[in-house]
Amino acid sequence: MKSTKLPPSEMNKLNRLLSFIYYQSNIWKTMKIHTTITMLIFFVVGLQPIYGSNSPDTLRFEGLLTKEILKNTDINGTLLNDLDVTRNHHILLATGTQFYLLGWGGIQPLGGVFDGHINAFTINKEGFVVAIHNQDLCYLDNNDNLSKILTLPNTNMGVVAGDSLLYVYDKDPISRCNFYVVFKGGRYIKLFTSPVPVTAVTEVKGKLVFTTGTKVLSFNPVEGELQSMASLGNGNKIISLAYDKHNDIIFFSTQQSIFYIKNTKVYKLSDQYGGFLKFFQDGLIIFSPENNSMVRLVGISNQL
Repeated sequence: MKSTKLPPSEMNKLNRLLSFIYYQSNIWKTMKIHTTITMLIFFVVGLQPIYGSNSPDTLRFEGLLTKEILKNTDINGTLLNDLDVTRNHHILLATGTQFYLLGWGGIQPLGGVFDGHINAFTINKEGFVVAIHNQDLCYLDNNDNLSKILTLPNTNMGVVAGDSLLYVYDKDPISRCNFYVVFKGGRYIKLFTSPVPVTAVTEVKGKLVFTTGTKVLSFNPVEGELQSMASLGNGNKIISLAYDKHNDIIFFSTQQSIFYIKNTKVYKLSDQYGGFLKFFQDGLIIFSPENNSMVRLVGISNQL
């Protein structure tokens, strides 16, 4: 399919719909504006279509989290900016001391309350929850306890799971960033150092794609090659990345906007709303902790 920017009329519809989902209290109602919006309730069955066309050319909007859901949940602290999807298709969230599963009927705690602080988490290829707890890299065991894998060089670090490797990196907002790769058996080695802070990381075809300020860069660990992929003006800080493997599309976002890279070209998807991203199956999940909202744009890649 030819890579083209969404027509202004379609972008306006998208922004109006996102505005409705983020800020209106009657999100449970179905809107009849060209596409179907559903409020997804999925704790038992996970992320699955409820109704509407399953055509690959159909764009569907699913509301996953609202302020109303959080009001009925006893959240222990403030939700982190991380999110992932479990093997049972539930959305994994966390505060600094506890994990939560977002699903059917709302949010349920996963395990107990931990001492110390959860800094970041991801789900690896085998389906295990891997987290950075204080200065330790840990995994969530069968008893829902955090079991130590190894001690990391710093406390404020992020973690991301690749197809076969696990990466950790410094998250200090004012200094350089060291990238490490973690091997089975509790070993890690440094890959490279970014001279500026890094805000988001994902793996794309064996390369590390990451963001620094207003730029998206890629690093080839085999060849040691660093390339620029995108750059935003006006000081718009990029906060998140997501990758659609099937369609080879990289999404990235600021607090107010969402962009994507397709066939090495950069396009704008939304110019009014942003947040933290995760691509799952055929949908882009957008999480806004500030607004306590989360939506999934199902079939979005087929429209690009």
